[in-house]
Order: sequence, then structure tokens, then C-alpha cells
Amino acid sequence: MKSMATRRQHLKVLRSASLAEASQRAYASDIRHYRMHQGRLPATPTQVALYIAQWSPVHAFATLTRRMAALDRWHRSQGIASPVKSIIVQEAIRGVRRIYGGPQRQVRAITAKDLSQLVKAAKRPSTFRKNDNQASSSTRILRDSALLLLGFSAALRRSELVALQISDLKVDKRGMTVHIRRSKTDPYGRGQSIQIPWGTRVALCPIRSVQAWIEHADLSSGLIFRSVDRYGNVGTAGLSPQSVALIVKRLAALAWGEKAAAEFSGHSLRAGFCTDAVQRGMSIFAISQMTRHRSVESLGRYVRAEP
Repeated sequence: MKSMATRRQHLKVLRSASLAEASQRAYASDIRHYRMHQGRLPATPTQVALYIAQWSPVHAFATLTRRMAALDRWHRSQGIASPVKSIIVQEAIRGVRRIYGGPQRQVRAITAKDLSQLVKAAKRPSTFRKNDNQASSSTRILRDSALLLLGFSAALRRSELVALQISDLKVDKRGMTVHIRRSKTDPYGRGQSIQIPWGTRVALCPIRSVQAWIEHADLSSGLIFRSVDRYGNVGTAGLSPQSVALIVKRLAALAWGEKAAAEFSGHSLRAGFCTDAVQRGMSIFAISQMTRHRSVESLGRYVRAEP
């Protein structure tokens, strides 16, 4: 029989696992923000409502909604009645929706044509950081090219892309099978697999690009996409989802300028696949098999109009 202390510790692990890691990080950040700007926890309904009034002109409605969810969860996890459910807070939220709750910002999609320009940008000497040597630059070129091409061709979310391991990829004459261990639509880790065909253009083939990166980095197991230091050494730690966004923005700035780069994010690769697929006449069923969207409505949010 396990001791009470052991059972309590295991219960803590189970409760923590009930939320995806990304959600845990977001909620923790939201609670920190509330504490910095409003103060005490537990909070009263009036304190929460005043917090909403303070930040509603600054933050997107989606951000405030998530912060309310974080506060609600914090109080309920402590066995305390949630102030978020109070009338004053609910009325404040509805007021924010009516006054500020416009359409959610959509990042620009990276289509196949855009992807070609980004890969070219990755290979320019101007992409090298000031203190990098040639080895670091060459290594980063291979990593960033593979990340862009695989992220686009497999319509991967940022978190899925950086979580991929060597053992998740299987290559044969038909192409590459990518096994996604866990995702937003598969929170319990049952696993999903998708098939990527060989590219018709060698320079833009995701399979050849990933193979070149893995061979150059001398990877035999573990995470595929990793940090690269100024001397060209490949680290053991994987990239973060935010790293994907930073890579995309950096290359977009080189390809189209700083102003245009602000329109892109890590989501641009997945949106680009969806947009490109629709423009090529690919069926919604075939697209959703790749993207693993649960509904046509959610898939539609990733399809952009012609730029």
C-alpha cells in the first residue's frame, strides 16, 4: 500500500496531466499577470471585474477570456467559489465582447509559392547572425529549411512540429509517414499518422530536406529539430513552439521586409497548406485527413483569400 504522501504526489501528477503543457504554461502566465496588476488571490468578483475594465482596451478578447479561464480554474482547484461566475464579472465579459470583441486576427498564410522564397531566404548569407561562423550558418540553413518544408507539407501545428522524434518518421518509395504522438485534437496521445509524398522539386522536397538535416546533425534518436549554437553545434534540447514563429518571422523579414513579416507567425505554415490545397482543388475530406480538423468550420478558419 502506498503511503499517503506518495498518493498525494501521484494525484498532483494526475491533475497536472489533465491539461496540455501549452495550456498549463498559458494559465500560469495569466495568473502571474493578474497577480502583478491586480494583486491578491483569492480574488473577489469586484477585483476581477476591475481587472477586466483595466485591460479590455489593451488585450484581445481571446486573451481576456483565457485569463478568466485561468482564474476560474485556480479558484476551483483551491476549493473556492470562482469569482468569474459572478454576475458582475459575466456582465463585464459580455460588455467587452460587444465593445471590443471584433474578429480574431488572422495571420497570413505561407503558400507553396511563398515557401520557395522563404527557403531561398534561408540560404542567403544575410541570414547568418553576426557572431556565427560558417559551420553554424550552414547547420542553421539545413535545419530551418527542413522545418519550413516539413511544417508546410504535413500541415503541422507548431507544438507538433517541435515534438517530432526520429522514430516518428518512416520513409519508403511512396514517401514519408509522419506519426504525431499527441496533438490538440488528440490530447490523450492515441497517435495519428499522415503520409507525405516525395517532392517533385528536389530543392523543395520535404523528405530530402529532413533527411539532409538529420544526416548533417548526425541524429540517430530523439527530437528532430534542435538548437544550434554560434559554433554550429547541435544541442540536445528541442526547439520551442515559439522558436518556429521566430524562424518564420526572421525569414519572412529577409524575403519581404520587416513590415510584411509582422503578418506571419508559426501558424502561417499550417494555414498555408490549407489555403494552397483549396486553391489546387483538393477535396475538403482529403485536406481534413492531413490537417486532422474535426469540423469543416474549424478547417475553414485556416483558409485565406487570395493575397
